Amino acid sequence: MDKDILGALRRKKMSIRAIASDLGCSYTTVRYWMRVHDLDTSRYDHRADKKPVCRMCGETRIENFYKDHFGACKRCFNKRRTYYIQRHRAAVNRALGGKCSVCGYARCEAALELHHTDPSKKDPGYSKLRSNKLETLLKEASKCILVCANCHRELHAVSTSLPL
Repeated sequence: MDKDILGALRRKKMSIRAIASDLGCSYTTVRYWMRVHDLDTSRYDHRADKKPVCRMCGETRIENFYKDHFGACKRCFNKRRTYYIQRHRAAVNRALGGKCSVCGYARCEAALELHHTDPSKKDPGYSKLRSNKLETLLKEASKCILVCANCHRELHAVSTSLPL
């Protein structure tokens, strides 16, 4: 295969598969000859040419997007993630009774926390679990009791004992 033809097609930002289709040969043949002629065989990122567009609000300014999330702008991505975290938190609280195991507090769901009864069984990556699947969160929650923030601090200060 001619190096000039391959180079010209690659400069048009065609993929190796597109070049193979255009020349009527196989992908591996084109890749072989590109390597022989010392031409770039790396994958071409077509997203680099496209302007990102948020699928929720239509935002297009590149500075308002995270590096790896071109489907949603930062504001919409964070809003959706917050929604899922709150929904998972509510499901975990409901699964554990929805009130403090020590004092019975149930007014504000945000004030309820998980307390591991046996720290040796705690998942080492527990702090990063909030963005995981609900099943993973419920599995970890099964090792815990639900307590309010005040009772949780007292439990860690060892001034309160767990209810039987």
